[in-house]
Amino acid sequence: MSFTPGPWEPYSDWYIRAQIGMGALATVVKPMRPDVSDDECRANARLIAAAPELLELLDDIIGSGVAFDDPRLRWMEVQIDRDTIMAARKLIERIKAVQS
Repeated sequence: MSFTPGPWEPYSDWYIRAQIGMGALATVVKPMRPDVSDDECRANARLIAAAPELLELLDDIIGSGVAFDDPRLRWMEVQIDRDTIMAARKLIERIKAVQS
């Protein structure tokens, strides 16, 4: 799987760019419906921009060697280190942040 490396960032409200000097990587399109606000579109841009970091955190949490599809594994205790938890919390706060 190949995608533009992160970090990505939202800019100009609804655009997402990679911090490697590219222009717009993606654009959030606002539907022509009155129930979709500008704030919702900005929140969508923040969520999309966080995708590379979300993938990295999930990979850290799950780990590459865990075989969850093994039918012999009914229960599994997962240990997550403090740094990974703190990184996840910061990322969640950034995604949920209200921009003014």
